Amino acid sequence: MVIPIYSKKLNIVKQKTDEKIMNNIQKVAENVSLSDQLEIEKITNQINYDARGNIQYSRNQAKNLLPYFQKYFDPNVSGSIFGCGGCAQRLVKTMKQLTNYLNGKTK
Repeated sequence: MVIPIYSKKLNIVKQKTDEKIMNNIQKVAENVSLSDQLEIEKITNQINYDARGNIQYSRNQAKNLLPYFQKYFDPNVSGSIFGCGGCAQRLVKTMKQLTNYLNGKTK
């Protein structure tokens, strides 16, 4: 009888990438104006997660977050973020992380 043993491998590359993203968010959070912070919070509070942890957002919410993402993170992002779905999801996820950091949550 063979008993399978589960061994979890650490994904060190992903951990370094997550640390890099959080350092970037901390730098950006210092430069966000109060009026922009309130608008970003208002939009991101409407965004929820489903049971699997996927972000649920509408096109209008992503379009409303786009100018703030261009202003603070990447000015080279074009207006067509809905081609493959990954760009819009990255935008919404990053802005949600920024809001959590500004509110004192560290997730």
